[in-house]
Amino acid sequence: MYIDFGTHRIQFNVRFDSKEWFRVSVDSDGTVQVVAPEGKPYAAIVERVLRKAPWIIRQKNYFEQLRPKAVIRSFVSGETHYYLGRQYRLKIIQNAGKPQVQLKEKIFEISLSNCSDTKKIEGLLRKWYREQARRYYQEQITKALKKIKQHEIESPALVVRTMQRRWGSCTKGGKILLNLELIKAPSDCIEYVIMHELCHLIERNHTEKFYRLLDSLMPNWNRIKEKLERFRLDFQK
Repeated sequence: MYIDFGTHRIQFNVRFDSKEWFRVSVDSDGTVQVVAPEGKPYAAIVERVLRKAPWIIRQKNYFEQLRPKAVIRSFVSGETHYYLGRQYRLKIIQNAGKPQVQLKEKIFEISLSNCSDTKKIEGLLRKWYREQARRYYQEQITKALKKIKQHEIESPALVVRTMQRRWGSCTKGGKILLNLELIKAPSDCIEYVIMHELCHLIERNHTEKFYRLLDSLMPNWNRIKEKLERFRLDFQK
């Protein structure tokens, strides 16, 4: 189903529930979900969505801003790469020993036998990022859980993967999915994304209750969200 609101076309899914009044939410992928009382006519549903249209558009724009953009890298000496919000220059060193990646002051030092093998260099750096991401994300999840211990949330399973459209998400089964690329963002931005997803273990949708919860746990989340957006723009350069 869809409605037209100005220049915007808003598509939405409808689910009927005998125990619910109207509820409109926007998922992090931009999907609009409407829960309506059983037997409610189509016209009443459309009217409610039209009333919520400005809010829906703001939510969709917000999630669009959070989507990471693809960046093309060449993986050659002198190129810059990010880690925890800081830029590091690549230094490729020829070495007959075991290939490795080391972070030295402001340099990513990668040693391998064939310095022109950019695919190998990319793979080594990506493996290093994945190892750091899994460790760092888990540490931050543990810290965040202490802040919301009154809600008695069990530690969720963590999945690190490359995602084209999101920095993170929370599955219906309670897993936290975090984008591998997020490890390149500043630490407070990572903390924000993690807290956002952990709040979904308590409030599944982006309702007023969800944002009240996020406000109580991270009062400055809006400022950090804007910082994450600025980083995304810098990251594309």
